[in-house]
Amino acid sequence: MLSDACGSYRLPMRESLHPFCMMLMSVCVSCSGGEPAPCASGFERRADGNCYQLSVEDTEEPVGDDTGETSGSDSGGSDSGGSDTGDDGGSDEPDPELLALIDAWVAANEFIYEGMGYTAWDNRQAILSQNEDAVMEAILEMYRATGDVAWLQLFVLHGDAVLAWRDDKAGYTDYSGESNPIWSNAYELYVDDGKAYGFALESGQLGFPLADFAQIVLNDPDLQALDAGDGRTLYTVATGYVTACEETLLYHHARWHTDTVEVDGVTHEIGWFSAREDADFLIGIPAGGILPVNHQTSLGRMVAALAQATDNASHMDRLQRMTRWVDLEMTTDDGDAYVWYYWPTVPYAPDGTVDNGGNTNIEDFSHAVITTEFARASVDAGAGVWDETDLARFSRTFRKNLYTGTPGVFNMLVDGTVPENRESDRYQSGRFLRVAEYDVGHAAEHYEIARYALLDDLGVHEEGMIGGATGLLSLAELIRFWELQEQQ
Repeated sequence: MLSDACGSYRLPMRESLHPFCMMLMSVCVSCSGGEPAPCASGFERRADGNCYQLSVEDTEEPVGDDTGETSGSDSGGSDSGGSDTGDDGGSDEPDPELLALIDAWVAANEFIYEGMGYTAWDNRQAILSQNEDAVMEAILEMYRATGDVAWLQLFVLHGDAVLAWRDDKAGYTDYSGESNPIWSNAYELYVDDGKAYGFALESGQLGFPLADFAQIVLNDPDLQALDAGDGRTLYTVATGYVTACEETLLYHHARWHTDTVEVDGVTHEIGWFSAREDADFLIGIPAGGILPVNHQTSLGRMVAALAQATDNASHMDRLQRMTRWVDLEMTTDDGDAYVWYYWPTVPYAPDGTVDNGGNTNIEDFSHAVITTEFARASVDAGAGVWDETDLARFSRTFRKNLYTGTPGVFNMLVDGTVPENRESDRYQSGRFLRVAEYDVGHAAEHYEIARYALLDDLGVHEEGMIGGATGLLSLAELIRFWELQEQQ
């Protein structure tokens, strides 16, 4: 029961499941009493128990109104959202669609193991890294949407549990017999002979939300002294997560490479990761070989968040090198959308130096999500390699290439081919909303494509239909960007 999972956490009770102060009642049923958690900077809690955002004129509009100002802009760090909509005068009444989306998220979160996600599983069969990462990201998106610090307190429950499953803390060892600061797995689809390996992909999957939480807190002085739910401050938790993520990054640094290359007369300082040279048991990845693009960008998201959370110049240097490396993999099609391959082509390298195992496939829908999130994180961190023009191209990859034009139907590959319409891809559709606002004039269209796929087609708002963690994150992205439906 969740009452047992709460332990010493004293999360504030909620008086209702109304819009922006809702769900910890169902998460921590044994907790009682106490005042509601504070709202984020730029928000205030009214008598109805909800966090409301204050405009620069001190007029009071509910969070998620049509002013185009959503939470996160005053909270420091990455604001992975926003809107290009104008102010229509606002209303004190929450938007009915927003309420419906929030109701769906609360029910869906409760459906996934009573609100505790996948924290009861370790990563030996890749369950934690392939599921709980999206749950943690979803919680942070709910914080950005509402400004309610209770979401950060909820995140700490999940984040601490994930860290407890790391090899060096859980007592697990990898194929070398060592216990390292990674979440190794021995899943038979990834490795032969049951040899556990710490993939850069999975370190990024689980490390990125931890580092993202840290940069949210460490960039907002108003958050840092607040209770994390267990007597610690949010600052203490955030700095602990930074240390943990840097430990994980240091482990992978052994396979970090840098180079200076010239392409079309332009010099680029680049960097990338490779597999360990003695890992000859990996399925589909050559020992010592350069890693697929999404493995690089998964870990790159964590690096981007660390660059925002700290003043450590090495994180920004690594982020810039990784972004330049990925940028060299990008091509633009006739619709000015980005297209790239699953395996890096490394067009500047001598022939025969890149071993992709014969895989020359265009990148697919689900892995493209990771690189798109990396692009947004890199821009938010101020790496200075990509800008809003590039984010718009990633949005068009979804809107023009992955979407077929038929509601609820998607292509599998980022070049607009292979119309398999996999159910797993439809559950991912909301995640591309992180770049929708930069696709000027088409944000509402982008929102509707994802909304239809998730609600009208898959019915993720219906009981038992969430489809797991990815559906939960996509729903959170809809909530974060719900006002895009009002755009022209």
